[in-house]
Amino acid sequence: MDTAIMLSSAEHTKPGNLLRKFAPEIREHIFTFTLADCWEGKTPAFLKALYGDREMYMEAIKVFYKVNTFFSHRGNDWADYFPDRLLPTITRWKIKIM
Repeated sequence: MDTAIMLSSAEHTKPGNLLRKFAPEIREHIFTFTLADCWEGKTPAFLKALYGDREMYMEAIKVFYKVNTFFSHRGNDWADYFPDRLLPTITRWKIKIM
């Protein structure tokens, strides 16, 4: 098989390229459906799949922070590592005082 054909074929199957076929409003619905209420302390696999496409990743991460509830308490340092530029995108954050 021709290498150029293999690369071309692989290029079309990257998640970001497939998502670009949809309008931004549809992508937001896809991200919402896929990422809602999925925070379990680790980056979801769907977001990891988008790491290679910075633009799609940033679109998805904004939705991720918007549709999940994050918890801060003395036992975790999550807030210490949260990127400042994304802080305004969080809509639900619970703080547990122990």
